[in-house]
Amino acid sequence: MQIAADASAARKPKTIGLLAVLTSALMTGACAQIGSLAPDLSLPKLSDASPKPVDPNDLQAAIAYWGKKYQKNPADEKVALSYARNLNAGGFRKRALAVLRFAHAKNPRSKEVASEYGRVALALGQTKLASHLLAKADDPTKPDPKALSARGAALARLGKYDQAIGVLERAHKLEPTNASVTNNLAMAYTAGGRVQDAERLLQTIAHRPDATPRMRQNLSLVLALQGRYTEAKALAAQDSNPAEAYRRIENVRAMTRKAPTPLVVPVAKR
Repeated sequence: MQIAADASAARKPKTIGLLAVLTSALMTGACAQIGSLAPDLSLPKLSDASPKPVDPNDLQAAIAYWGKKYQKNPADEKVALSYARNLNAGGFRKRALAVLRFAHAKNPRSKEVASEYGRVALALGQTKLASHLLAKADDPTKPDPKALSARGAALARLGKYDQAIGVLERAHKLEPTNASVTNNLAMAYTAGGRVQDAERLLQTIAHRPDATPRMRQNLSLVLALQGRYTEAKALAAQDSNPAEAYRRIENVRAMTRKAPTPLVVPVAKR
């Protein structure tokens, strides 16, 4: 019995390491999927004329409108947030980050600025900065599910899975039907070894209209981690470009075969 226990203990770090590698980049940000950018647009020139009322359906006009206001008063919190959000929506994420960096310096106590700054930083891969900012933005008296979801994703990327799960469970309690929040909690569970809990959550969103291909691919990954390769590939095939999901499934299969003992995914005790 002791030999078996020692073997199980030796497998666990390897297993958790495998899960961490496979799930570290599979969360979604609060404003967009991490790693993805909106199509880049040509940044409109700012004229010297007074800004005209903005058409909410015209993104370039919105960028020009808020850009003009920002030039006049870059320290104004609301103006900076509006300008940064429109820049971000237009694909100018690095420009948005610079605007938010200055806004945060001028408004260091603003949780709204810290939240927006942290989420854009996370989308650009600045995980430590994002984690710090999103912790500052966390207000227990007025919890923001978007900020909590992004903070959980940042903590998971830093390997702090227990903390990530705690934060994401708070977000999920606030918005149990939010697909992005549900996905992030499921992937934190996966990275922490709780694949059955992850599958339960992902099954609730995988076939919803607001689910993304990445969310369905995450479910296929969780199925593969349980050795259910046929189910995993069948699910991955439902999307127009399943190649990335297939690759991850085969990675799971290959790593399992290379392991000296069968890969056992630990399930946390409830």
